[in-house]
Amino acid sequence: MIKNSSIFIFFVKGTIIFIVLIMLGFFFKLNKNYCTVFRTFENHIFSNYNKNIKVSFTKVDFDLYDTQIIVRYENNKEWINVKYLFSTWYISYLPTIFLIALILSTKFKTIKNKLFALIIGFFLLNLMIQFSLVLTINILEQTARKELGDFIETFKTKILSFLYIVLIKSEWNYYLHPLLAWIIVSFSNYTMFSEIIKSSKAI
Repeated sequence: MIKNSSIFIFFVKGTIIFIVLIMLGFFFKLNKNYCTVFRTFENHIFSNYNKNIKVSFTKVDFDLYDTQIIVRYENNKEWINVKYLFSTWYISYLPTIFLIALILSTKFKTIKNKLFALIIGFFLLNLMIQFSLVLTINILEQTARKELGDFIETFKTKILSFLYIVLIKSEWNYYLHPLLAWIIVSFSNYTMFSEIIKSSKAI
């Protein structure tokens, strides 16, 4: 049974690590550099999204927002741009350091296990962020198609719209991603990490 003192220590350690990483982010001005790298990476990922749709991540400086997604939809006669503003600091950097704080505060059998948990957790978190962006872009595409009268509602569009409302619509939902990634790497069978370590030693 987990002792109350262990839970308290976990929360204290996690909070301290999270705050330190936030302070380091501001000290090294990562809020500016991070969003530049983020936009470059996402522009590469979504460069060939669809032949009728061009997706671009561009810089903005409006209130707390630093990035906007521009979805340009073209049909045979017309074109339209639909935009979505967001902060890379809030949807990517803070969830990432939240995950790091959770994993570093969690006891693992060995340091190597914790290292593998960080790597796998980071991979899972980025998959979730990419999936969130895909849903967001899909909603922007639907909006553009509706504006030009090309939208046809299907079972797929209904499912994607539902997922967007449940998982993405509020930026606070992005903090569920690191929590889910942490649960997967922390409470899954630790033998997964042990087997990876044994395999690397056998090579």
